[in-house]
Amino acid sequence: MGAASEVDHLRDLQHGYEEERSAEWMYLRLAERDSNAERATMLRELAAYELRHSVAYEDALKRHGSAAGPWRKQWIHRLPVIVSSLFGVGSVFQFLSSSEAHEVDECLRQIASAPDETCREAMKTILADEVVHESRLWERARAEQSAGHGALRSSVLGANDGLVSILALVAGVAGYDKGNAFVLIAGLAGLVAGAVSMAASNYVSVKAEQEAYRAKVDGERVALESVREVKLGTLKQTLQRKGFTPAESDSMVSRLAADDQKLLGAILYEEHGIGEAVFAKPGKLAWFTGLSFAVAGVLPVIPFVIFLSYGATLLPLILSVIFGAVGLFILGVMKTVVTFGSAIRSGAEMVAIGLGAAGLTYLVGLLVGLQGIA
Repeated sequence: MGAASEVDHLRDLQHGYEEERSAEWMYLRLAERDSNAERATMLRELAAYELRHSVAYEDALKRHGSAAGPWRKQWIHRLPVIVSSLFGVGSVFQFLSSSEAHEVDECLRQIASAPDETCREAMKTILADEVVHESRLWERARAEQSAGHGALRSSVLGANDGLVSILALVAGVAGYDKGNAFVLIAGLAGLVAGAVSMAASNYVSVKAEQEAYRAKVDGERVALESVREVKLGTLKQTLQRKGFTPAESDSMVSRLAADDQKLLGAILYEEHGIGEAVFAKPGKLAWFTGLSFAVAGVLPVIPFVIFLSYGATLLPLILSVIFGAVGLFILGVMKTVVTFGSAIRSGAEMVAIGLGAAGLTYLVGLLVGLQGIA
C-alpha cells in the first residue's frame, strides 16, 4: 500500500470516526427532547450503535499507528436537531433515514478501498447495522409523515413561495420605477393576498386528500360487511397475481380474516396501494403554510420600509435582492432535511430560481415603464 493510499485511508477512518460521534450526539439530543417514549427509546438505541461504530473506527486507526483526532458536531447533524425544535422530532425521520442510506454508500466505498481484511470486516459489520437502521427509520418516517413532516413540508412550501413570489413582485414594480411607496404597497398587498391564498389552497388540498382516503376506507369497510366472501376472493386473486400460490394466498387471507382491521388494511394496501395513514388537521397545515409565506415574504419588503422616504428605488431593490437571496439559501439548506441532498447545492439552486424570477419580472417592469404605460 503506497504512502498516498495510506494517507487517504487514514483520512477516511478519521472522517468516519467524526461522523459517528456527531451522529451519536444527534440521536441523543433528539431522544432528550422527544416526548414519545417509543421513539426516544429507538433514538437512544441508534445512538448506542453510532458509539459502537466510532469505537470500531478508533480501533482501526490504532491498528494503523494513528490516534482518533478530536471531533465536533457537524452541520448535517445540527440541522435536524434545530428543525425538531420547530416542528417536533417526528418531522426529521425522513432525513434520518436518508442519512443512514448515505452511510450505507459510504461504508460500501470504504469496504472497496480498505487495505486489509481486518478493516473490511469492521466496515462490513458497520454496513449491516446501517442497512437495518435505514430500514427502521424509513418505516418510522412513513408513520410520522402526516404529522411532523407534513408541518415541515407545508412550512418549506409556504416560505419558498413567499420569498420567490414577493421578491419577483417587488422587483417587477421597482423596474417600473414608481417610487418606494408604490413598491411597498404592492409588496404588502401581495404578501397578504399570497399568504391567504397559500393557506386556503393547502387547506383545501389536504382536506380533499383526507376525504378521498376516508371515502376509500369506508367503501371497503362497507364492502367487507356486505359481500365479505367476494372481497376475500378478490384479495386472494390479487395475492396470486403477485406471485403467491393458491395455497399460500388461502392461508394468508384466512389468517387476516381473523382480524377485520388487519384484513381491511391488507385490502387497502394490496388492491389500492394505500397504507395506513393518520392525518394532521388541515387547519394546522394551512396555518403553517400561510404564516411561513408571510414571514419569508416580508424579507424582500423590509428595505422599502426602511427607505420609504427616499425617492430612488435602486438601493432598496439591491438590499431586497440580498435579503431574498440569503433567505432562499437558508430555505434550500432546510430543504435537505427532507431530501438529504447537498446543502450548498440546494441553497444555491434556490437562490438561482429566486433571482431568475426577480430578474425576469424586473425586465418586464422596466419594459413597461419605458413604454410609458401609466
